[in-house]
Amino acid sequence: MGANGFLLGRADIVPVTATTRPAILVAIANIRQQLTLRILRNIKGEPGDIAASLITGQRDGISDTTNNAMRLSGLSHILSISGFHMALVAATIIGSLRAILALLPGFSARYPVKK
Repeated sequence: MGANGFLLGRADIVPVTATTRPAILVAIANIRQQLTLRILRNIKGEPGDIAASLITGQRDGISDTTNNAMRLSGLSHILSISGFHMALVAATIIGSLRAILALLPGFSARYPVKK
């Protein structure tokens, strides 16, 4: 990973402590870590690492061979997108479809819209 940019003036080094980070961000990081551990307990080996990467965005368990194979096949961008973003898109699509179908009284009376 890298970055570039420029700075006007002098740079100040600010230490990051636990009190600097908001408590909600620490709580979210803990939830993601617990979810990753649960996935890895239930799905062993590299398939579990890939599943954890898709859901939580933590890619550190995937081997270089698998990363290169996914890069060559054009699928590495799927692992780059964190699972949270994929879940947001899926929730938005499902929520929108349910809302639209609920607005059609004839359809929603005959078919289960929630399914």
